Amino acid sequence: MTQLNLSGRQSNNPQQKSAAEPEGGSIKNQTVGALGALAMFAAVIVIGSCSRGSKPVAVQQPIQPAAPVSTPAVTPAPAPAPVAKAKAKRRRAATLSYVNREYGLSFDFPRNYRLKTGNAVNAASGPTQPAQMNFVQPGGMTLAAVEMPGNSYPGTDFTSGTINVNVNPGMTSEACAQFALPEPAPGTDASSRVRIEEVKIGATEFHEVENPSGATMKKADNRYYHVFNHGACYEFALGIGTDNDVNVEEITPVDRQQVFGKLEKILVTVKFQPVLMPESAAPVPSVAATTPADSSTTPEHEVPAPNF
Repeated sequence: MTQLNLSGRQSNNPQQKSAAEPEGGSIKNQTVGALGALAMFAAVIVIGSCSRGSKPVAVQQPIQPAAPVSTPAVTPAPAPAPVAKAKAKRRRAATLSYVNREYGLSFDFPRNYRLKTGNAVNAASGPTQPAQMNFVQPGGMTLAAVEMPGNSYPGTDFTSGTINVNVNPGMTSEACAQFALPEPAPGTDASSRVRIEEVKIGATEFHEVENPSGATMKKADNRYYHVFNHGACYEFALGIGTDNDVNVEEITPVDRQQVFGKLEKILVTVKFQPVLMPESAAPVPSVAATTPADSSTTPEHEVPAPNF
């Protein structure tokens, strides 16, 4: 009979040891192999990661800019120096204007001439004394006077040249075409002494008469121009003053035609505008108010445009 070893003590039987050892050894071997495999797997992972980490990284070199192509240097032309603007000089007008809105009259005259109006005209004396009015009816009044410079004709006997502007609102067109001066000698036909001409100066037709002599020692020639407009008679009295107190051999007589030509240039600029009057006193316009007497007659001479 086989005796069981129930004492728990290890058996010393070599066969049992030999049988048990192979079984325990294989377990150990399996465990050791598994651990070794794990260790090897971990080593492979570590080596792989190290190899990937130690892989040289390609460093991108900065791109060097291409050398610019040399071009010939262009020197800009120097800017022109700024030119200082000269201040525009305001040129004074060569002429001045006289405007009378009450009687609807205007005209131009050179700036160096002298204008007088109102009482200043009547107060003049000496060589600049205004010419006498030449209306055939009373009621005339002086509106203005224009005087030439006294030195306009040096070296001559010229002392003055004037234009007096008069108006007589109580006259008809027929009376305006007549003149009171020069007065004919007693018993002499007036038509043989007074020659009235029709002249066109600028755009205005005048009746003209000339008085070639004066009663004073200061010789003065006068020309009178009448025109009817706005129901009134307008008179332009041109006068020339000369000095006869000097030796004739030392001074040259002034050319009166030349002086009258200068003064007539002012008449070229004469214009008539509507008269500013209250409606209750406004006159009814008529044909005679704008048409000179005997307008069908051709003017005997005309004066060109002024060039002062």
